[in-house]
Amino acid sequence: MGNAWKKLQRLTSVRRVVGLIPSGSATIDFVFFICPRMKAGGYWLNKDRTGLETKYVPGLNISTRDRVKRVETFVAEARKFGLAGFSVSAIISDADALVLFSVPVSPAPPPSEREVGFPVYANYEAVRRNLPIWEAFCRSETWLQGVTREAVVRERKRLKELVIQFPAPVVEDFVKRVFAGFALDGLLLRRGELGPKNPVILGVESPGVALLQNAALPQGEQVPVVELR
Repeated sequence: MGNAWKKLQRLTSVRRVVGLIPSGSATIDFVFFICPRMKAGGYWLNKDRTGLETKYVPGLNISTRDRVKRVETFVAEARKFGLAGFSVSAIISDADALVLFSVPVSPAPPPSEREVGFPVYANYEAVRRNLPIWEAFCRSETWLQGVTREAVVRERKRLKELVIQFPAPVVEDFVKRVFAGFALDGLLLRRGELGPKNPVILGVESPGVALLQNAALPQGEQVPVVELR
């Protein structure tokens, strides 16, 4: 892909590039994460009041549509400026159904490439195979060692605001589950277990999410990030 770093830094759709080393002939696999669509009403307490619950339904949510538009803008600009030798795909976080709740719920069928406009990979089976690692991340809170305090505080605040109406222990448990899921996603992405083999994250979420996805990876193995505007 040539001197990708310099070219990417010049794109108006790019806010910043972190960790992308210019490569020669290697194809770069840009990936962005999308969230499954929930039934209207979002989250609610499960019947035992031990955690949250939801129902996932087919289709794209509003945030996914926004993320797709930003990625499409990036791709069009990248091609206009002569960037070549890259692929783009989405990863649907349907493993949320497995890890975000004390009582797992059923995932919805992942959206198709036709719906999203890019190939879609699902993380459910890879996460299921690696649940012991996710559990270990929950216990160790690996993000406290691998991510700046500022980023952790910011992302914790953002997530808490999504579920602030629920009891504090449930909210804290939810945040820990999400953080551990982010860390596992990054590990599995680096291992190639989510599909793409030479991944570069297109940052279409809060900036702290990519940091959390790299929390469990040594400095030299962290997945590069192209943060989009």
